[in-house]
Amino acid sequence: GNADFRIMSGAFQDGASTFQYSVSSVPVAMLSMTNGGFAFESAVAGTDGNAATFTTKFYIDPDGTISTPTLGTSNVRLGVNTGNSIVSGANENVLIGDEAGTTLVSGGISNTAVGFSALKFEDAHGYNTAIGWSTLKNLNAGANGYNTAVGSDSGRNMQTGVNNTLVGAESGHDISSGAGNTFLGAYAGNKTDDGANNVSVGYGALQGNCGSENTAVGAAALEVSTSSENTAVGAGAGFSLTDVSGGVFIGQHAGLFATTASNSTFVG
Repeated sequence: GNADFRIMSGAFQDGASTFQYSVSSVPVAMLSMTNGGFAFESAVAGTDGNAATFTTKFYIDPDGTISTPTLGTSNVRLGVNTGNSIVSGANENVLIGDEAGTTLVSGGISNTAVGFSALKFEDAHGYNTAIGWSTLKNLNAGANGYNTAVGSDSGRNMQTGVNNTLVGAESGHDISSGAGNTFLGAYAGNKTDDGANNVSVGYGALQGNCGSENTAVGAAALEVSTSSENTAVGAGAGFSLTDVSGGVFIGQHAGLFATTASNSTFVG
């Protein structure tokens, strides 16, 4: 009779397998059934009835597959502002978490960012993996990065570094333009800036603002070093080297205070 049936204010079914929501007679959202699947669509504006141009934002395939279509190809994004700048040419990215990959545009390909603000400022380059809160947040390499960072805040301040592998909370936190570094352990390589080809394994290993081509294995090994081309194996080995090179330190606390020991070998 004269009764209205309302799901929500402004909603209507248009008789074409779609359910739309309008504001002042202008459709702004639509749920449609396509080939047995469900598409959630939105429109910036329209004039009347079906005049709005809808874009699919979320799709459930008949087999249960969920996708989040973008202007690029094969991207997945979940979270507030996540991958929201993607345009055609940004492909095969997986972005999960608020603000993750929010700056990616054309050219950003094959990135994986999982965590709040992960890979937030990278715009047009690819092949980075960032897993954890603010991992690789400030990276904008200027080239494909091939960086991997796993752990809360790891590689957070990296800007143009490439080919770095960082595993552990705050590992490689302050790398700026360093390349080819491998840091494994919480705070490992934490303050390394522009150093390259360093390897550190252990809590706080090589934590200082070191140079290049150091190898540190053990908790706090070469921890406050500012040196290059040293090898330290053992907890606290070569702990406080300063501006020296070519040292070998094997054993717990070996060469602990050898601050000027270039080309020296300490065993025990």
